Amino acid sequence: MEARLRLLAATAAMAGFALPAFAEDFVPPAGCTLTMTEQARDCTVSQHFICENAPGHRWRISFDGQGAFYINEIDAEAQWLRDRSLPDGAWTMTEQPAADPASISTLFDTGRDDWAFVERRPSGERVRVEGYDRLLGQTVVIDGEELERTQYSFRTLTMDGTELSVSSGEEYASRRHSRFFAGLRTTEIDGESVTTDRSPVAFVFEGEPGFGSTVPLHGCGQMMSALTRPEDHA
Repeated sequence: MEARLRLLAATAAMAGFALPAFAEDFVPPAGCTLTMTEQARDCTVSQHFICENAPGHRWRISFDGQGAFYINEIDAEAQWLRDRSLPDGAWTMTEQPAADPASISTLFDTGRDDWAFVERRPSGERVRVEGYDRLLGQTVVIDGEELERTQYSFRTLTMDGTELSVSSGEEYASRRHSRFFAGLRTTEIDGESVTTDRSPVAFVFEGEPGFGSTVPLHGCGQMMSALTRPEDHA
């Protein structure tokens, strides 16, 4: 684990992040403010923060039982912009402008949002991503946060149209935070499918115990974190 932490620290420093030592609280970069800590049921904990130099954009850095493993950035419409896998530090990005940008406002206004964009992967490969979100008309409350259940599906394709993967599942959309929180996902690649559940269990805010904690609390006896690309909207 010590070797992994050294790699994490090195790649995070290149990205402008100062990662905490294992089990220490997260402190965001200079000019940024931690807004929420999210504990999920898959033995992960995520820190959500905003930065002065990117108004409207939101960042999330996620930790599992061995430390930080993922950073992502979304805009004010919850459109996925880029992410970085740790410890290898490789960026995956949405090419701008997107053909049909994701818009959480459209989802709330109409009940459905279709979207399409080109994703540039660390290898330089470009793939098409096409999908939709729709409201299920059901509201749930998780740790005091009112969330709307959504259903989504998307597929990734080569630039010439060959299908690479199909993902579908359910998430939680927050009007208060104008973002998605992950839920169930099933991804099919080459006839094999993997299902993960990153549903939130607890939301912790400034002044509450556990705010900024990098120690996951839920589901750690059953599973380790799993990640498929592209990431969930959250």
